Amino acid sequence: MTTAKQIIDDVRLRFKDTEKKMFTDNLALRCVNDAIECIVEDNGGLIETRTTNSVDGQMSYSLDTDIKSVEQVSYDGDVIDQMDYNEMIDEYVSDTEDVSEGTPEKYSVRMYGTSGLRYLFLYPVPSQSSKTIRIDAKIYYPTVTTATIDNAI
Repeated sequence: MTTAKQIIDDVRLRFKDTEKKMFTDNLALRCVNDAIECIVEDNGGLIETRTTNSVDGQMSYSLDTDIKSVEQVSYDGDVIDQMDYNEMIDEYVSDTEDVSEGTPEKYSVRMYGTSGLRYLFLYPVPSQSSKTIRIDAKIYYPTVTTATIDNAI
């Protein structure tokens, strides 16, 4: 496997810049990260599956910060439909004191709160705890830093 450091060293040799006069290490790292992002996107994105367990009466679940977009959600083994958050609230949650509970059939993703975190919302609100929520999502490829420059890409 190749490391970012090996790629940068190869580029420096090809450009005859072993003394680091043409471009800094920071610029080289930024270019490596940009290249990785382009390659990942050209190949449809990096998909990972994340799971969590339902909580009886809990509608929202925080998403990991490395998630770019949610591609599919399953609840207890069944794929559920995506729905726009505002439509979900307008159509199903007219009274926040009386939200339907049951087996979720719809999901939505939305930024929520002042911290800018993204959340997965399920409707109907789960009526059981410990059911598996499976989230197939595109994730950001981890940024190569000076601390990880020697790790395989």
